[in-house]
Amino acid sequence: MHTAIQYKPDENGKFIPVGIVDTTGADPVPIDDPAALRQLAYIAEADVFRDQAVSYDAEAKALAEEGDEQAAHTATAKAVQARANYIAKKREIRERYPDAAAPMAVPEAAPEQYAVMPTGTYHRPGCSSITDAAELMTLDEIAAGIPDARPCGRCNPPELRKEA
Repeated sequence: MHTAIQYKPDENGKFIPVGIVDTTGADPVPIDDPAALRQLAYIAEADVFRDQAVSYDAEAKALAEEGDEQAAHTATAKAVQARANYIAKKREIRERYPDAAAPMAVPEAAPEQYAVMPTGTYHRPGCSSITDAAELMTLDEIAAGIPDARPCGRCNPPELRKEA
């Protein structure tokens, strides 16, 4: 699921955040709470760092395969820095929003997606146990594709419906 903050012009023509948009096709969900919008902006910033790390890792791998070791080393260093920025931003989010059970996720416009780890454990969005290796899936997709999947004991996502 991909999201973006939605903006609209105010009476002075200045663009202000008014909600979040699921860019995978759902209609925008307006968010009137400025604190919630700030939290979403922090999360979006963290996601940018995570995406940069993934991109630099892929670039480093491609450059190494081409034999350009120095450029591959530079891309790897950028990936490490982006990952450090991501971890720092996630820590800042936890410090700024300690009462949130999990960092605020996309409002439920589409079926809720859960992070599935390679171990078969699935998590609510924002669970601190999630790593970059997670894949997003709905509960139905998890039940159909991973028969031995089990819920995280920390974030307690809903149990899978077992078909008889």
